[in-house]
Amino acid sequence: MSLTKVELQPLIPEKKLNLHSYLPRNVHVPALPEGISILTIINCLIKPSSQGYNLMKERIEVDFIDEENRPLKQVFYLDTGMVNFAKFVDNILGEVPIEEFDPHILVGIKIKAFIFHNYLSNGKGYANIAACELYKQNQSESETR
Repeated sequence: MSLTKVELQPLIPEKKLNLHSYLPRNVHVPALPEGISILTIINCLIKPSSQGYNLMKERIEVDFIDEENRPLKQVFYLDTGMVNFAKFVDNILGEVPIEEFDPHILVGIKIKAFIFHNYLSNGKGYANIAACELYKQNQSESETR
């Protein structure tokens, strides 16, 4: 006779959420719409950032404008977000440079980016880049999909 271990999960009554009660009263939608946008990198700098009492972090700020001159800023923190910045650079250049990298060389590059919105509990919305690739102007829309 063999015994098998069966884990019993306690029965928890189903809980339903009223999502409307979680929405902020005043939602501020970002200027840049969600979806695919063509963005041009206009600035890329490494800056110190104060993170509380005597704590400094470096961050990379990448500024973009879209085809209608609407701005977007994407921030990468060097201590926690360097992997994300490396992925961002890899998506644009097709590789992560082995030697030291000057982020300023990205200025002027156009990318095709998928934008999504996030909202803070106070209703302030901000746009983020979910994914991107180098924009090739002579490529037709069907080839880039």
